Amino acid sequence: FKWFKYAGGIYFVTIAVVTLGLDRFFYVATEWWVASWTSAETKSITRFGREYPPQSEGREAQYEYLVTYGIILVASFLGTIFRAQWLIQAGGRCSSKLFTLMTERVIRAPMWYFETTPLGRILNRF
Repeated sequence: FKWFKYAGGIYFVTIAVVTLGLDRFFYVATEWWVASWTSAETKSITRFGREYPPQSEGREAQYEYLVTYGIILVASFLGTIFRAQWLIQAGGRCSSKLFTLMTERVIRAPMWYFETTPLGRILNRF
């Protein structure tokens, strides 16, 4: 579990769990909105404190549903991009720290280590 520490510690884990939760929340919100949208074929619905007209009223009614759907999708997209970027940066921090530690240990190894370990095996670790 040292890689958690190298990736950013409890701060990293907390942000990662929160962003994963938000990602799943927006996924469910998208599905919920589509289900709500399809249930409003002939009667109006009230969602987010706003009344949406029935779909049977034409393109203008459809536009209102599409705008709300687009807002949910944009929020989901931004949350997913932030989550992915957060995890990629943490992986970079972790691998950089592990590489530095590994290099320091190999450089500080006693001479007998280099005499008994084949050079290919040492290079393969990097």
